[in-house]
Amino acid sequence: LYEALITERLLSVSAKATDLGTRYTLIARIAYYIYKRDASTFTRDDINFVCDRYLSEYQIRIDPSRLIDDLVRADIFEVSGSGYEFKYPYYYHFFVARYFRDNLADPSLSANLASQLTDMADRIYYEPYVNILMFYLYFTKDIGVIERILANAEAIYATYQPAAMEGDVDFVNRLYTSPTKPILLPCDDIDKNRDELRQQVDDVEASTRNEIGDTIVYSEQLNDFIKINIAFKTIRILGQVLRNFPGSLRRNIKLRIAEQCYLLGLRVLGFVLGSVETNADELRRYFSQLIHYRQPSMSAQKLGQSAEEAMIALVEIWAYGIVKILSHSVGMEDLAETYREVAGRHKDRISVHLIDASIKLDHFSTFPESQIDTLERRLMKNHIGFSVLRNLVAHYLYIFRSTRAIRQKYSTKFKIDTKPVRYLEAISENER
Repeated sequence: LYEALITERLLSVSAKATDLGTRYTLIARIAYYIYKRDASTFTRDDINFVCDRYLSEYQIRIDPSRLIDDLVRADIFEVSGSGYEFKYPYYYHFFVARYFRDNLADPSLSANLASQLTDMADRIYYEPYVNILMFYLYFTKDIGVIERILANAEAIYATYQPAAMEGDVDFVNRLYTSPTKPILLPCDDIDKNRDELRQQVDDVEASTRNEIGDTIVYSEQLNDFIKINIAFKTIRILGQVLRNFPGSLRRNIKLRIAEQCYLLGLRVLGFVLGSVETNADELRRYFSQLIHYRQPSMSAQKLGQSAEEAMIALVEIWAYGIVKILSHSVGMEDLAETYREVAGRHKDRISVHLIDASIKLDHFSTFPESQIDTLERRLMKNHIGFSVLRNLVAHYLYIFRSTRAIRQKYSTKFKIDTKPVRYLEAISENER
């Protein structure tokens, strides 16, 4: 989509067909020049320098002033103070990636550019590197860079076992004392629900847009906020690779990418579960103090129960959130055989089957009825696992149209209160 939009904008200021290739090349060189200087803006002198280098290498003379004016009119550049910048950050990332794509085959440049790509792959806490690599991998499917990111993924929280969400959640399951409360879905308008969910996602992205991060390499000595951030960015890049090329990546590499994404997310969850269990007494005291501050008249018995409910909620949110992050990152119906193979390799790990169910609920055109029924029976005595499954189904009923029979069966089975909605006996892929 970015490529189509950029091409359209460049054609709007191009006098002849050959201008398009020239301008793509020049803009990529400008973007790389900025990247090397680690700058966000550039001046007319910078453009003059790039055009002079272009003349010496390609023997084509470019008028820098006209180039700048045209690219401002095309909304590729915009004025920034006494200089210029790319109108949208993703344009900059796109053109840096294109420079790497176009010049890696040059023997005089390849070693240096390959080293820079490795450097970026090792430092994906830095948000611009994430975006450049995603565009670069879209352009090239560079297996060497993919392998580097996979190797880095394997090192993140390597000392933790991937969460199984069975024995490792027993300490939380023992805290459940109250019966399951119904989930009330607040609105019967599926289209409105989808729009609100998209707006919430946009708001979160807007609130974190300026969190660029530092150019640091993952290590066990980093604080856990940074390590988890690196883990999620790694999943994001690998997921983009998987979803961009379902039909052109070979089976083994697709399997490795999907499996490593699952396992990395579950190691993060394993870390969270271990931290909550190790610090359970401290968390009880913290939540008790917080609740007492807000409700000073609450009895000691009720205070203790509420603190434990807060601990349960903390684990439920993390477990559900990581399953959803993985589903959104790697999910696509075209990859059904890849997910089936991953699930087969981890058939005893309930967490993997919850991820698989979430992917089918979020991305497949048919409701995975048999799989949900099997998981529901298996999780009846596993409160945390059942809570994740229940919320996955509730999310499905909230934003997807389904048949009357599916909606009635699963709202009853999982105690989900729903209002009547417009039912569809057959759901097209476009509706999903």
